[in-house]
Amino acid sequence: ICFFALLFLVFSFLFDDRDVLLFDCVNGIIFPLVSIIVSSYMMKVKYQNIYLKLKYQHLSENDVLTDLRNRNSFEQILENKNYHPAYCIYIDINGLHELNNKEGHMAGDEMLKYVARILAEYFEKAHCFRVGGDEFVAFLFHDDDKLQETITAIHHQAALKNYHLSLGYSKMTENKELKLLVKEAESMMYEEKMRYYQNNTSRQVR
Repeated sequence: ICFFALLFLVFSFLFDDRDVLLFDCVNGIIFPLVSIIVSSYMMKVKYQNIYLKLKYQHLSENDVLTDLRNRNSFEQILENKNYHPAYCIYIDINGLHELNNKEGHMAGDEMLKYVARILAEYFEKAHCFRVGGDEFVAFLFHDDDKLQETITAIHHQAALKNYHLSLGYSKMTENKELKLLVKEAESMMYEEKMRYYQNNTSRQVR
């Protein structure tokens, strides 16, 4: 706009008659300024809309606290039945409710964020989900002969903060849907959770 406005003014000075020169110069300044203001505003609105759309999409697919993917994303991935091989790791944090009551919700939030960072460290972040208040699911979509070592490392990392996790896992076999894979891992997790509270009778099951 500025280039063509300047070009217009140059040609006005070179070829205009004196009686129209002032009128053309005024138009050559005012209309480009108006165009710049209007186009800048339109571009601002356009990019704001793009930003808001991306932000809402991010919020609809990701958990704000942990920055892992959320329950909505988890439900979407369950609809795909073509994953093979696949592993599901289902994690529940023991003692979150007690920690919230004892030290406050900020301490509980720190626990959740710490566990989320552990998952993102050992598994691909795009395949890690916070599916409930203190429940997480991670998927592996390739063969992994070191999964047991990874699970041991996850427990160790949690123990460094004096956190305890109940963890279950399952492996995809032919003709098994992802939903069933999750159900099997969740069932194993609950078995481990019950053993934990049986060995820690002073704690209330949560």
